[in-house]
Amino acid sequence: MLEYFTRNLPSTDVCPLLCEEPLFEMVVSTNRWPAKANAKYVTDKFNIFQNATLEQMRENLLQVSIYFQNTRVKTIYESPMSGISDLLADIGGHLGLWVGLSVLAVCELLEIAFDFMSLMYHRCH
Repeated sequence: MLEYFTRNLPSTDVCPLLCEEPLFEMVVSTNRWPAKANAKYVTDKFNIFQNATLEQMRENLLQVSIYFQNTRVKTIYESPMSGISDLLADIGGHLGLWVGLSVLAVCELLEIAFDFMSLMYHRCH
């Protein structure tokens, strides 16, 4: 049975990452309720426990209180490191560098050709 489930699990290529993942830490604490001090309040609030003893009320009643231990919210934003303008600036910078190097190379070749022609001219004359 376990093999069936592990074979049929979706791959991570198909399932995207979670956009939101709530995380709650649970802390459980217990206390005897009702306490002797507020047993009168409980009997006044719940008319069915008028003649009940404190132990009977503790066996038949339950109080649940839910509190947030931490009310801070952690938000994580994802954004691309570079946008289209950065891409175009990088391409322009590289093109400028290579075109500049090409122009320098052409100028150097022209200078070598001029020096060679000048040398040949002076040898012939």
